[in-house]
Amino acid sequence: MILAGLAEFVLGNTYPFAVFIIYGAHWGSLAYTQDPIHRTTIAFEAEGGAEGAAYNSSQAFHNVTMCIVSFILLVGSLRINVPFVLTFLGLVFLFAFIAAADFAVPNATTAADLAHIGYLLKIGGGFGMLGVICGWYLALLTVMEAVGIPSFLPVFDLSSKVFANKNAAKQA
Repeated sequence: MILAGLAEFVLGNTYPFAVFIIYGAHWGSLAYTQDPIHRTTIAFEAEGGAEGAAYNSSQAFHNVTMCIVSFILLVGSLRINVPFVLTFLGLVFLFAFIAAADFAVPNATTAADLAHIGYLLKIGGGFGMLGVICGWYLALLTVMEAVGIPSFLPVFDLSSKVFANKNAAKQA
């Protein structure tokens, strides 16, 4: 995603550039922290390791941050197209539900608590699937446009419908 972001920068597409760089860095940092080879939970051993409040709170706050970033990008996508809006809507709720699950882990003492955490993660995963499906839809549209294949798939353009530039309409 970081390479795609750099390519978007070269093309002068600032919004996709920001999106790809932000999420590429997020997925890279997530991969690093979750990889057992890097032993990132060692610092949290005294507080319960990966099951402790300190580690899970740090993960939760990371997801809260990504939820806020996704919301900002959602607002920015309101003038682009519907698949972009749905992608970021899915990501906002994905990160929100994962954060809620991370915050609940240290207080889980019963099987019902663990089931609730699993339920939060399943809901988050459902919203993540919404983001994935819309992201692949956008990828398909982009590839078809890039190679000149006529597309019968609708783009659902919002640029003239949401916060339309009234001055441009008067000048036309």
